[in-house]
Amino acid sequence: MNEDCVERIHNYPAIAPKAVRTTPPQPTEKISASLGLAVRHDALSVNPIQQTSRIYREKTETRSLTVKDLQTVRQALQTWMTQSRPGPKPSSDMADIVDLMLATGARIGEILAIRWQDMTLDATRPNLTINGTIKTEPGKGTYRKPSPKSDASVRTIVLPDFAVTMLQRRQRIGSETANGAVFPTRACLLMRRSIG
Repeated sequence: MNEDCVERIHNYPAIAPKAVRTTPPQPTEKISASLGLAVRHDALSVNPIQQTSRIYREKTETRSLTVKDLQTVRQALQTWMTQSRPGPKPSSDMADIVDLMLATGARIGEILAIRWQDMTLDATRPNLTINGTIKTEPGKGTYRKPSPKSDASVRTIVLPDFAVTMLQRRQRIGSETANGAVFPTRACLLMRRSIG
């Protein structure tokens, strides 16, 4: 094997048919490739990336909120809503969003995308269907994407009594919006996910 052979091997990927990559290269791949080039040109004797091992983390147990945790969250929301501050008076939106997340297990974007037409509150078993999410993109703004994170994310959920009571209250006092959003902004637009 001589220098000409090493050069041809090095350039082989450039002339070989490229495999279709489904994921972008990871930072360690890029560093390893750079250091591999340094080894081939005798700047390094070994590629240190290839001498390292993966760091494994211990699996942590899934932790559910306790009743005390929920009381703490609700108390913090109540304190936030009653604080004196300049600007518009805080609404119950944040507390209602948190309650609906607790009632359904849905993601924040899915909750903000719920429309009145997605639920049946007067049924024997009141329910709502999660069938969209909120997206905010440069150049497009905030919009309702008609499908959540995955196909399996489309689901119908039976609502507990506290969620039905909250939604009925919102329905009575809420104003009609063009997009039918349960949680619109004060300007009756779709609420962004970065609320707070």
